[in-house]
Amino acid sequence: MKREDMEETVLDMAKKLRAYADAVHGPTHARITAVETRLQKLEDKIDENHKRLREEIREDLLQISAVQIRGSGTQCRRSPARERGYTPRAELWFFLLDCGENMNRWDRKCTAASHNGPFWPVRKSEGEWRLTVDYRALNEMTPPLRAAVPDMLELQYELESKAAKWYATIHIANAFFSIPLAAECRPQFAFTWRGVQYTWNRLPQGWKHSPTICHGLIQTTLEKGEAPEHLQYIDDIIVWGNTAAEVFEKGKKIIQILLEAGFAIKKSKVKGPAPEIQFLGVKWQDGRRQIPTEVINKITAMSPPTNKKETQAFLGAIGFWRMHIPEYSQIVSPLYLVTRKKNDFHWGPEQQQAFAQIKQEIAHAVALGPVRTGPDVKNVLYSAAGNNGLSWSLWQKGPGETRGRPLGFWSRSYRGSEANYTPTEKEILAAYEGVQAASEVISTETQLLLAPRLPVLRVERLPVKVRHVDAHIPKSRANEEHRNNKQVIHDCETCAAIKQAKRVKPLWYGGRWSKYKYGEAWQIDYITLPQTRQGKRYVLTMVEATTGWLETYPVPHATARNTILGLEKQVLWRHGTSERTESDNGTHFKNSLIHTWAREHGIEWVYHIPYHAPAAGKVETHNALLKTQLKALGGRSFKNWEQHLAKATRLVNTRGSTNRAGPAQAEPLHTIDGDKVPVVHARGLLGKTVWIKSASSTDKPICGVVFAQGPGCTWWIMQKDRTTRCVPQGDLIVG
Repeated sequence: MKREDMEETVLDMAKKLRAYADAVHGPTHARITAVETRLQKLEDKIDENHKRLREEIREDLLQISAVQIRGSGTQCRRSPARERGYTPRAELWFFLLDCGENMNRWDRKCTAASHNGPFWPVRKSEGEWRLTVDYRALNEMTPPLRAAVPDMLELQYELESKAAKWYATIHIANAFFSIPLAAECRPQFAFTWRGVQYTWNRLPQGWKHSPTICHGLIQTTLEKGEAPEHLQYIDDIIVWGNTAAEVFEKGKKIIQILLEAGFAIKKSKVKGPAPEIQFLGVKWQDGRRQIPTEVINKITAMSPPTNKKETQAFLGAIGFWRMHIPEYSQIVSPLYLVTRKKNDFHWGPEQQQAFAQIKQEIAHAVALGPVRTGPDVKNVLYSAAGNNGLSWSLWQKGPGETRGRPLGFWSRSYRGSEANYTPTEKEILAAYEGVQAASEVISTETQLLLAPRLPVLRVERLPVKVRHVDAHIPKSRANEEHRNNKQVIHDCETCAAIKQAKRVKPLWYGGRWSKYKYGEAWQIDYITLPQTRQGKRYVLTMVEATTGWLETYPVPHATARNTILGLEKQVLWRHGTSERTESDNGTHFKNSLIHTWAREHGIEWVYHIPYHAPAAGKVETHNALLKTQLKALGGRSFKNWEQHLAKATRLVNTRGSTNRAGPAQAEPLHTIDGDKVPVVHARGLLGKTVWIKSASSTDKPICGVVFAQGPGCTWWIMQKDRTTRCVPQGDLIVG
């Protein structure tokens, strides 16, 4: 090929390539430009949404203030917001996003700060996260407050008694975060995130006193504003009435008071007026409380648990509704067995049957209430004692009703030695527990007890209706029963021991206690009282055998460990180690732990003869005196008995006289765990038998026992007639 032809051919090829490039580049460039335009619009839209999201978060989240970075020297990139000395709410969006993506990326390590709490995120019911801190260590060191949040069950009883037709609920938005936190209190609530230490400037969630403070401030605000009748539980409020207009006006007034006080209320958090509403997780309609449908569906849809944690979660979900289920404790007892620490998890046929039965009971649970009053309303208490526990239920019957309406179902398993009670004792126990539970619902209304095998019963001063039982038997059968009983008593070792004990008359002075000095012999026992808010319902009573000096120790449970703690704190540390301790045969006294402890301390532990009251006469007498004093101080009830326990103990030791000084008023005094007690010296006259010189030479000296040292050179003497005197040492004759 010639060169000219080659050049022409190359030129033609170049032209063709340029034409092809123009044909391709034009549309491609146009498409790229269109994509860039779309990306720019999308970026603008994202910025707009992000800006709007920041505004929403600024309304819903709280501000946290940054404090000095401690610990790590790693440089952190600071945003302009950090330069201003605080972090806006919107900046927390990235924190919440991180916690949603990866929970393990959260910084749970404490820095070198004096106060620092680890993160403890809480997922809300809507699926969002709530920023909280684990303040369990701080809560343990925080002293208690006298004020407390009202009991939720008491609020339900009160609302049940209203029997209203219309309801409305109000929820205060971010109630805790509406309360400023004093500057001097902020350091103790510090926490660290990404190397920076922060603290709250508002009342934080997770601190044990936050609900109490919030409830008290809202309650004070409503009282000052003269709010209409309502019930309040922290930041939740409910009003009621017979018409929708009445409820609307009440709710409007309360909302106005709260807004003027600076609290925020969202429209979405105001429900009603409506004839049916949810408050504190319970569905309310016509004064009756019911299990919400969504709760029933959630529980019935649960699968059988595969481990202890899932079993505990299931029991927690159904336990709140136990008052709607007859014999709840007996049904779920197989489920509790697999949750015990000493037992391995084993899901057997019993557990599966209990699981299916309790779900069926939840699905068919009845509504409770309303509580009605009036002369025509009869309150019926059904109580029963089965093989595995006690159960009782309270019903109300109105005119023309045959069955009545239930107000609640209660049940519990046997505790301690209760399972060994006779059938009659179990029935009496069920009736007693039932009356106590019923009195919380209907106060002092008359009870009608219908208990099997309970022919006669008198519970305090409440009138009781009973059924007549035809128990007449022929004379021949009576004689046969008499011979059988006589033979059983003849063969009974316990009966023989009681007979032998009755032959020896127990003496307060000069009897079996004569060989012991003061503080060497004690009788102990437990008494049961109504449970306090702190969970205490037992008192360990300890009586010094020679003088009758009483020591008390309140505990939540009657256990061997609490018995040892009470003896060490009230007896060993104050009066020295005893030589002899007497008690009954209860499981909290008769076990290996007590035996080991007594042997290590050289204490002879003696158990009373069963069913023989005189054996424990001294401590039983003091138990009765203590209960009498507690009831008198509580206004004919055991209300606030724990607060009155110290005074009641002193009154028992001084035999109820506030004018006559007793050992608890003696000087000098020293303090043990905040309690002032008489100084007891283990020397001199302590514990010795002495004679008190009389003022007249014709009168005989009075015999007594020295049990404590008084002010100066005086001694406290317990006379034979159980009276106490403070006598100068010069008026005493030893021997």
